[in-house]
Amino acid sequence: MDTNKPGEASPQAKILLVDDDPANLDTLGRLLHLHYDVLAAPSGERALEIAARLPKPDLILLDVLMPGMDGYDVLVRLHDNPVTRDIPVIFVTGLDSSDDEEKGLELGAVDYIAKPYRPPIILARVHAQLERKYARDRLADQNANLETELARRIKEYQQVQVQLLQSEKLAAIGQLAAGITHEINNPIGFVTSNLGSLDNYLRDVFELLDAYEMLEGAYTSDEAALSTVREIKRQKEIDFVRDDIGKLLAESREGLVRVARIVSDLKNFSRTDNGDWQMVDLRKGIESTLNIVWNEIKYHCTLNKEFGDIPE
Repeated sequence: MDTNKPGEASPQAKILLVDDDPANLDTLGRLLHLHYDVLAAPSGERALEIAARLPKPDLILLDVLMPGMDGYDVLVRLHDNPVTRDIPVIFVTGLDSSDDEEKGLELGAVDYIAKPYRPPIILARVHAQLERKYARDRLADQNANLETELARRIKEYQQVQVQLLQSEKLAAIGQLAAGITHEINNPIGFVTSNLGSLDNYLRDVFELLDAYEMLEGAYTSDEAALSTVREIKRQKEIDFVRDDIGKLLAESREGLVRVARIVSDLKNFSRTDNGDWQMVDLRKGIESTLNIVWNEIKYHCTLNKEFGDIPE
Protein backbone atom coordinates (compact mmCIF):
# COMPACT_ATOMS: atom_id res chain seq x y z
CA MET A 1 0.00 0.00 0.00
CA ASP A 2 2.71 2.44 0.98
CA THR A 3 4.26 2.33 -2.52
CA ASN A 4 1.09 3.47 -4.28
CA LYS A 5 0.56 6.99 -5.49
CA PRO A 6 -2.37 9.15 -4.32
CA GLY A 7 -5.57 7.69 -5.64
CA GLU A 8 -4.11 4.15 -5.78
CA ALA A 9 -4.58 3.01 -2.15
CA SER A 10 -6.55 -0.05 -3.25
CA PRO A 11 -8.13 -0.96 -6.61
CA GLN A 12 -10.94 -2.70 -4.73
CA ALA A 13 -11.75 0.19 -2.40
CA LYS A 14 -15.43 1.19 -2.43
CA ILE A 15 -16.27 4.88 -2.03
CA LEU A 16 -19.81 6.11 -1.43
CA LEU A 17 -20.59 9.62 -2.71
CA VAL A 18 -23.55 11.33 -1.03
CA ASP A 19 -24.87 14.57 -2.55
CA ASP A 20 -28.29 15.87 -3.61
CA ASP A 21 -26.74 17.66 -6.58
CA PRO A 22 -26.37 15.30 -9.60
CA ALA A 23 -23.63 17.55 -11.05
CA ASN A 24 -21.50 17.15 -7.94
CA LEU A 25 -22.04 13.39 -8.00
CA ASP A 26 -21.04 13.29 -11.64
CA THR A 27 -17.91 15.40 -11.08
CA LEU A 28 -16.65 13.38 -8.11
CA GLY A 29 -17.68 10.11 -9.76
CA ARG A 30 -15.66 10.81 -12.91
CA LEU A 31 -12.66 11.83 -10.80
CA LEU A 32 -12.66 8.82 -8.50
CA HIS A 33 -14.00 5.98 -10.60
CA LEU A 34 -10.66 5.60 -12.42
CA HIS A 35 -9.11 4.41 -9.15
CA TYR A 36 -11.99 3.11 -7.02
CA ASP A 37 -15.33 1.36 -7.11
CA VAL A 38 -17.71 4.34 -6.79
CA LEU A 39 -21.25 4.22 -5.38
CA ALA A 40 -23.64 7.19 -5.41
CA ALA A 41 -26.55 8.24 -3.18
CA PRO A 42 -28.70 11.34 -3.86
CA SER A 43 -30.00 11.59 -0.28
CA GLY A 44 -29.11 10.85 3.30
CA GLU A 45 -31.74 8.11 3.59
CA ARG A 46 -30.40 6.33 0.50
CA ALA A 47 -26.83 6.70 1.81
CA LEU A 48 -27.75 4.90 5.06
CA GLU A 49 -29.28 2.01 3.10
CA ILE A 50 -26.22 1.59 0.87
CA ALA A 51 -23.76 1.94 3.76
CA ALA A 52 -25.43 -0.88 5.70
CA ARG A 53 -25.23 -3.35 2.81
CA LEU A 54 -22.40 -5.82 2.39
CA PRO A 55 -19.77 -5.31 1.22
CA LYS A 56 -19.73 -1.98 3.04
CA PRO A 57 -18.09 1.14 1.60
CA ASP A 58 -14.50 1.74 2.69
CA LEU A 59 -15.00 5.52 2.71
CA ILE A 60 -17.91 7.97 2.44
CA LEU A 61 -17.72 11.45 0.91
CA LEU A 62 -20.73 13.20 2.44
CA ASP A 63 -22.25 16.54 1.48
CA VAL A 64 -23.32 18.65 4.45
CA LEU A 65 -26.19 20.68 3.03
CA MET A 66 -28.95 18.38 1.78
CA PRO A 67 -32.73 18.69 2.01
CA GLY A 68 -34.49 16.52 4.58
CA MET A 69 -31.64 14.72 6.32
CA ASP A 70 -28.46 16.80 6.18
CA GLY A 71 -24.91 15.51 6.40
CA TYR A 72 -24.68 15.99 10.18
CA ASP A 73 -27.77 13.85 10.73
CA VAL A 74 -26.45 11.17 8.37
CA LEU A 75 -23.14 11.07 10.26
CA VAL A 76 -24.91 10.69 13.61
CA ARG A 77 -27.05 7.86 12.21
CA LEU A 78 -23.98 6.16 10.75
CA HIS A 79 -22.20 6.23 14.11
CA ASP A 80 -25.29 4.97 15.95
CA ASN A 81 -25.39 1.83 13.80
CA PRO A 82 -22.82 -0.83 14.84
CA VAL A 83 -22.65 -2.00 11.22
CA THR A 84 -21.59 1.38 9.83
CA ARG A 85 -19.93 3.18 12.75
CA ASP A 86 -16.40 2.23 11.63
CA ILE A 87 -16.75 3.66 8.08
CA PRO A 88 -14.66 6.84 7.82
CA VAL A 89 -16.54 9.92 6.56
CA ILE A 90 -15.12 12.98 4.77
CA PHE A 91 -17.41 16.00 4.73
CA VAL A 92 -17.63 17.75 1.35
CA THR A 93 -19.23 21.20 1.47
CA GLY A 94 -19.19 24.69 0.14
CA LEU A 95 -19.41 26.11 3.67
CA ASP A 96 -16.26 27.89 4.73
CA SER A 97 -17.17 28.52 8.37
CA SER A 98 -14.74 27.18 10.92
CA ASP A 99 -17.71 26.49 13.20
CA ASP A 100 -19.23 24.19 10.58
CA GLU A 101 -15.92 22.37 10.16
CA GLU A 102 -15.49 22.04 13.93
CA LYS A 103 -19.01 20.66 14.30
CA GLY A 104 -18.40 18.04 11.63
CA LEU A 105 -15.13 16.91 13.20
CA GLU A 106 -16.74 16.75 16.65
CA LEU A 107 -19.46 14.48 15.26
CA GLY A 108 -16.80 12.08 13.98
CA ALA A 109 -15.84 13.15 10.47
CA VAL A 110 -12.22 12.28 9.65
CA ASP A 111 -11.63 15.17 7.25
CA TYR A 112 -13.24 18.23 5.64
CA ILE A 113 -13.02 19.10 1.92
CA ALA A 114 -14.25 22.49 0.77
CA LYS A 115 -15.79 23.27 -2.61
CA PRO A 116 -14.87 24.02 -5.38
CA TYR A 117 -13.17 20.67 -5.90
CA ARG A 118 -9.45 20.45 -6.54
CA PRO A 119 -8.75 16.98 -7.90
CA PRO A 120 -5.20 16.55 -6.49
CA ILE A 121 -6.41 17.55 -3.00
CA ILE A 122 -9.41 15.19 -3.17
CA LEU A 123 -7.33 12.25 -4.42
CA ALA A 124 -4.62 12.83 -1.81
CA ARG A 125 -7.07 13.05 1.08
CA VAL A 126 -9.09 10.06 -0.08
CA HIS A 127 -5.89 8.04 -0.37
CA ALA A 128 -4.72 9.16 3.08
CA GLN A 129 -8.01 8.23 4.75
CA LEU A 130 -8.11 4.86 3.03
CA GLU A 131 -4.55 4.17 4.18
CA ARG A 132 -5.56 5.04 7.72
CA LYS A 133 -8.60 2.79 7.50
CA TYR A 134 -6.56 -0.12 6.21
CA ALA A 135 -4.02 0.46 8.97
CA ARG A 136 -6.80 0.44 11.57
CA ASP A 137 -8.27 -2.72 10.03
CA ARG A 138 -4.89 -4.45 10.09
CA LEU A 139 -4.39 -3.35 13.69
CA ALA A 140 -7.86 -4.63 14.61
CA ASP A 141 -7.11 -7.97 12.93
CA GLN A 142 -3.79 -8.20 14.76
CA ASN A 143 -5.50 -7.36 18.04
CA ALA A 144 -8.13 -10.03 17.39
CA ASN A 145 -5.41 -12.57 16.59
CA LEU A 146 -3.50 -11.55 19.70
CA GLU A 147 -6.63 -11.90 21.83
CA THR A 148 -7.27 -15.33 20.35
CA GLU A 149 -3.67 -16.36 20.94
CA LEU A 150 -3.77 -14.91 24.44
CA ALA A 151 -6.95 -16.85 25.21
CA ARG A 152 -5.30 -20.01 23.89
CA ARG A 153 -2.17 -19.40 25.97
CA ILE A 154 -4.26 -18.69 29.07
CA LYS A 155 -6.18 -21.93 28.53
CA GLU A 156 -2.93 -23.85 28.10
CA TYR A 157 -1.53 -22.20 31.22
CA GLN A 158 -4.63 -23.12 33.20
CA GLN A 159 -4.38 -26.71 31.98
CA VAL A 160 -0.71 -26.82 32.98
CA GLN A 161 -1.61 -25.38 36.38
CA VAL A 162 -4.28 -28.05 36.86
CA GLN A 163 -1.79 -30.75 35.87
CA LEU A 164 0.85 -29.33 38.22
CA LEU A 165 -1.68 -29.14 41.02
CA GLN A 166 -2.73 -32.71 40.37
CA SER A 167 0.92 -33.80 40.34
CA GLU A 168 1.54 -31.97 43.59
CA LYS A 169 -1.51 -33.63 45.14
CA LEU A 170 -0.33 -37.05 43.99
CA ALA A 171 3.14 -36.33 45.32
CA ALA A 172 1.69 -35.24 48.65
CA ILE A 173 -0.48 -38.36 48.78
CA GLY A 174 2.59 -40.45 48.01
CA GLN A 175 4.57 -38.81 50.81
CA LEU A 176 1.65 -39.28 53.19
CA ALA A 177 1.27 -42.91 52.16
CA ALA A 178 4.99 -43.50 52.67
CA GLY A 179 4.81 -42.01 56.16
CA ILE A 180 1.72 -44.01 57.05
CA THR A 181 3.21 -47.28 55.82
CA HIS A 182 6.37 -46.66 57.84
CA GLU A 183 4.37 -45.96 60.99
CA ILE A 184 2.08 -48.96 60.51
CA ASN A 185 4.86 -51.42 59.71
CA ASN A 186 6.42 -51.01 63.16
CA PRO A 187 3.35 -52.09 65.22
CA ILE A 188 2.58 -54.82 62.68
CA GLY A 189 6.07 -56.19 63.26
CA PHE A 190 5.92 -56.35 67.02
CA VAL A 191 2.29 -57.56 67.13
CA THR A 192 3.22 -60.39 64.76
CA SER A 193 6.23 -61.21 66.91
CA ASN A 194 4.12 -61.12 70.07
CA LEU A 195 1.53 -63.46 68.55
CA GLY A 196 4.31 -65.91 67.77
CA SER A 197 5.56 -65.76 71.34
CA LEU A 198 2.01 -66.07 72.68
CA ASP A 199 1.45 -69.14 70.51
CA ASN A 200 4.55 -70.80 71.99
CA TYR A 201 3.55 -69.89 75.53
CA LEU A 202 0.06 -71.32 75.02
CA ARG A 203 1.50 -74.56 73.74
CA ASP A 204 3.47 -74.85 76.96
CA VAL A 205 0.36 -74.08 79.00
CA PHE A 206 -1.67 -76.67 77.10
CA GLU A 207 1.06 -79.26 77.59
CA LEU A 208 0.87 -78.54 81.32
CA LEU A 209 -2.91 -78.90 81.22
CA ASP A 210 -2.54 -82.20 79.40
CA ALA A 211 -0.21 -83.40 82.13
CA TYR A 212 -2.69 -82.38 84.82
CA GLU A 213 -5.48 -84.18 82.98
CA MET A 214 -3.41 -87.35 82.90
CA LEU A 215 -2.87 -87.04 86.66
CA GLU A 216 -6.57 -86.36 87.08
CA GLY A 217 -7.43 -89.81 85.79
CA ALA A 218 -4.88 -91.49 88.05
CA TYR A 219 -5.55 -89.44 91.15
CA THR A 220 -8.67 -90.81 92.87
CA SER A 221 -7.89 -90.61 96.59
CA ASP A 222 -9.54 -87.24 97.07
CA GLU A 223 -12.90 -87.16 95.34
CA ALA A 224 -13.73 -83.74 96.72
CA ALA A 225 -10.60 -82.18 95.18
CA LEU A 226 -11.26 -83.90 91.87
CA SER A 227 -14.84 -82.65 91.84
CA THR A 228 -13.62 -79.11 92.43
CA VAL A 229 -11.12 -79.30 89.55
CA ARG A 230 -13.70 -80.75 87.20
CA GLU A 231 -16.23 -78.09 88.11
CA ILE A 232 -13.67 -75.36 87.40
CA LYS A 233 -12.90 -76.94 84.00
CA ARG A 234 -16.60 -77.05 83.21
CA GLN A 235 -17.21 -73.46 84.24
CA LYS A 236 -14.19 -72.16 82.34
CA GLU A 237 -14.99 -74.29 79.26
CA ILE A 238 -11.37 -75.35 78.98
CA ASP A 239 -12.00 -77.60 75.99
CA PHE A 240 -13.69 -74.74 74.06
CA VAL A 241 -10.98 -72.30 75.10
CA ARG A 242 -8.27 -74.70 73.93
CA ASP A 243 -9.93 -74.97 70.49
CA ASP A 244 -10.91 -71.29 70.15
CA ILE A 245 -7.49 -69.91 71.07
CA GLY A 246 -6.00 -71.60 68.03
CA LYS A 247 -8.69 -70.07 65.79
CA LEU A 248 -8.18 -66.63 67.32
CA LEU A 249 -4.45 -66.77 66.76
CA ALA A 250 -4.94 -67.91 63.16
CA GLU A 251 -7.43 -65.13 62.44
CA SER A 252 -5.14 -62.56 64.08
CA ARG A 253 -2.22 -63.68 61.94
CA GLU A 254 -4.42 -63.55 58.82
CA GLY A 255 -5.53 -60.02 59.72
CA LEU A 256 -1.94 -58.90 60.20
CA VAL A 257 -0.97 -60.44 56.87
CA ARG A 258 -3.79 -58.53 55.19
CA VAL A 259 -2.75 -55.27 56.87
CA ALA A 260 0.85 -55.87 55.88
CA ARG A 261 -0.23 -56.55 52.29
CA ILE A 262 -2.27 -53.32 52.18
CA VAL A 263 0.67 -51.38 53.59
CA SER A 264 2.98 -52.96 51.02
CA ASP A 265 0.52 -52.20 48.21
CA LEU A 266 0.19 -48.62 49.42
CA LYS A 267 3.96 -48.23 49.46
CA ASN A 268 4.24 -49.67 45.95
CA PHE A 269 1.40 -47.43 44.80
CA SER A 270 3.07 -44.29 46.15
CA ARG A 271 6.43 -45.15 44.53
CA THR A 272 8.25 -42.65 46.72
CA ASP A 273 11.36 -44.81 46.92
CA ASN A 274 12.10 -44.66 43.19
CA GLY A 275 11.29 -41.80 40.86
CA ASP A 276 12.81 -43.41 37.77
CA TRP A 277 10.95 -45.26 35.05
CA GLN A 278 11.09 -49.01 35.54
CA MET A 279 9.48 -52.21 34.32
CA VAL A 280 6.57 -53.40 36.46
CA ASP A 281 4.14 -56.28 36.67
CA LEU A 282 0.87 -54.83 35.44
CA ARG A 283 -1.16 -57.58 37.08
CA LYS A 284 0.49 -56.92 40.43
CA GLY A 285 -0.17 -53.20 40.02
CA ILE A 286 -3.85 -53.79 39.34
CA GLU A 287 -4.10 -56.19 42.27
CA SER A 288 -2.43 -53.74 44.65
CA THR A 289 -4.65 -50.86 43.50
CA LEU A 290 -7.80 -52.96 43.90
CA ASN A 291 -6.62 -53.99 47.34
CA ILE A 292 -6.30 -50.35 48.35
CA VAL A 293 -9.73 -49.31 47.08
CA TRP A 294 -11.53 -52.56 47.84
CA ASN A 295 -13.48 -51.08 50.73
CA GLU A 296 -14.96 -48.49 48.36
CA ILE A 297 -16.23 -50.98 45.78
CA LYS A 298 -17.00 -54.23 47.59
CA TYR A 299 -20.47 -53.05 48.66
CA HIS A 300 -21.48 -51.73 45.23
CA CYS A 301 -20.36 -54.22 42.61
CA THR A 302 -19.10 -57.68 41.84
CA LEU A 303 -15.51 -57.70 40.63
CA ASN A 304 -14.43 -60.20 37.99
CA LYS A 305 -10.73 -60.40 37.19
CA GLU A 306 -9.44 -62.03 34.01
CA PHE A 307 -5.69 -61.53 33.59
CA GLY A 308 -3.78 -62.53 30.52
CA ASP A 309 -0.14 -63.61 30.44
CA ILE A 310 1.62 -60.39 29.50
CA PRO A 311 5.24 -59.28 29.99
CA GLU A 312 6.27 -56.46 32.28
